[in-house]
Amino acid sequence: MRRKIPPLQALVCFDAAARHESYTRAAQELALTQSAVSRQIGALEAFLGVALFRRTRHGVALTPSGVTYARQTALRLESMERDTLDAMADQGSGGALALAAVPTFATRWLLPRLPGFARLQPESVVHIETRTRPFLFAEGEFDAAIYAGTPPQVANWAGTRAVLLMREDVRGDLVVACAQPLSGERSYYLVTPDRGDERPLLGLFRDWLLAQAQTSDPRTSGTVSA
Repeated sequence: MRRKIPPLQALVCFDAAARHESYTRAAQELALTQSAVSRQIGALEAFLGVALFRRTRHGVALTPSGVTYARQTALRLESMERDTLDAMADQGSGGALALAAVPTFATRWLLPRLPGFARLQPESVVHIETRTRPFLFAEGEFDAAIYAGTPPQVANWAGTRAVLLMREDVRGDLVVACAQPLSGERSYYLVTPDRGDERPLLGLFRDWLLAQAQTSDPRTSGTVSA
């Protein structure tokens, strides 16, 4: 039976336009013309038989049906992207890991060390996206997060478990976490969903990350802030 699914390009254009509430900014993101985005969304609305946007004085805005469809479409596209990364990296024991990370921690500390993990797991891919605030793992976008916060802030992230990676001293430099931080001290944690079906690749990454955190030279770790 043929599936009743609209063209992928139309969904991608709709997702971008819904996030920006602008055909122009969606076109800029996708490297298309504004008229091309408009045509794709028009075709999608015709396919669905539902208006997804309404015209406003300042451009476009989602209709109630558009709001619902945009939320569902975003989740499906994110899931498809994750599945695609897994398929691209699926060679025996490989796979893809989606990681949210504090921006400067990712660029100054994690990225320079990732080639070491690649040597240990050459068939795996770590996909990093910057995030600074807690989110719902249930939405399926990420497997884990590197989060900067105080112990109470980490404890308040519902449905998760956290492993201390490194502490931040008074100068903002990273230091090896020899002891648990005080209540008001900001530190860096690996946060994962608190569930029993953890992927083996995530366990391997956690072990590698902890080893890196314990052996890092504070003189080369750099100053990191959220």
